[in-house]
Amino acid sequence: MQTQIKRAVAMAKEVGHLFLATADAEGSPHLAVVKDVGAGPGGSVLLTMWPCQSTFANLAKNPNVSLVIWRPEKDTGYQLCGKVEDIENVAVLNGYLPGLENKKHYPQEEIKVRVRIQKVLNFQQAPHLDVKM
Repeated sequence: MQTQIKRAVAMAKEVGHLFLATADAEGSPHLAVVKDVGAGPGGSVLLTMWPCQSTFANLAKNPNVSLVIWRPEKDTGYQLCGKVEDIENVAVLNGYLPGLENKKHYPQEEIKVRVRIQKVLNFQQAPHLDVKM
């Protein structure tokens, strides 16, 4: 599985995007874009991102996630299913925007997330089976 994880990470870097699917405690889904991804130790991946409040709340309450990398012009990709093991703050912006002082605002946090990958699936638009690669 480590080889497939490395291939998925390389593809995400090539195509320039990676999608993170989370769900809240009730199972309501949410989709986010990851800024950067790298292979981590022992079958994990490291994600760096500026999540919105929904993503951040979901990660804190439900550690099960899915990552999707897709190259549409070739209809090839990967779905990495796993569990969040660690979340580390990298940077914090105070949420202040000039001219919007009277509006409610939230601090923005850049985070690094370590996800232990439990299975790697093929991801494509064409007919396929969701079986481990």
